[in-house]
Amino acid sequence: MAYLPGGELFETLRERGAFSEEISSFYAAEVTLALEHLHASGVIHRDLKPENLLLVSPEKTADVKLCDFGLAKPFVEGAPPQLEGRSGTIAYMAPEMFRGKYGKEVDLWALGITLIELCEGEPPRWGDAPMRVVFLIAREAPPTLREPENWSTALHRLVARVLVKDPARRWTAAQCLELSGALAPPAGCSMAMCGTDADPRAMALRARIAAAGALSEPARVDVGTADLGPTGTIAASIVERVMPSGVDGSSAQFLSIIQQSLFTSDNSTKSAQRAH
Repeated sequence: MAYLPGGELFETLRERGAFSEEISSFYAAEVTLALEHLHASGVIHRDLKPENLLLVSPEKTADVKLCDFGLAKPFVEGAPPQLEGRSGTIAYMAPEMFRGKYGKEVDLWALGITLIELCEGEPPRWGDAPMRVVFLIAREAPPTLREPENWSTALHRLVARVLVKDPARRWTAAQCLELSGALAPPAGCSMAMCGTDADPRAMALRARIAAAGALSEPARVDVGTADLGPTGTIAASIVERVMPSGVDGSSAQFLSIIQQSLFTSDNSTKSAQRAH
């Protein structure tokens, strides 16, 4: 299991108050890649939030990894939603969790709430009583970014497309990466996952390896420094070599995905509102 000394992104966020749009978008890109991989592998996380994102080092430019799979569940792509019951942390729960059966789309709703929190320093409806939050999630319009003039059109579009009450209309992780225009790294930033002139869809191949990461240790060895360009890009030719194939949702394959992921389980409890 990898050692990630940077701690929770949640703690860093509390220290800084909030992140800029560039930094928030960088973290969101890495998280989206993690979700893209998990969903392609037939796994729903169900508890995405800043506490479950670990920084790989104390550096300000550190990558993040998704952790805590205690509530993760397998699913079958293309089948009707099969999961029932509330799961996760109330502030990040999707509306369909309070209505009946749901699927992988709940992770994208949680991504939207997390992105707002990174930008504003706290999730929507923070400070309200948990049962009031449940009522507001179910009855009110989806939250948006405050002070809209401070954020780009691309960021607003991304938030609006993942915070959609109808899960059938919610963007997938792949659509977020391909269509939003908000998940590219800032030009000249040392965190950039590829050169600034790279194709948008290829901008996070390094993050697909380092952060989305369902890689075994042998696969990590395969992706050596020879594959990296001067800006940290990864040749497209190696992607198929390191990305695992899809699964059918069986328990054995599900456990294999989790065991290979180099993700860390952390079941610590935060405040009462963030408790499961």
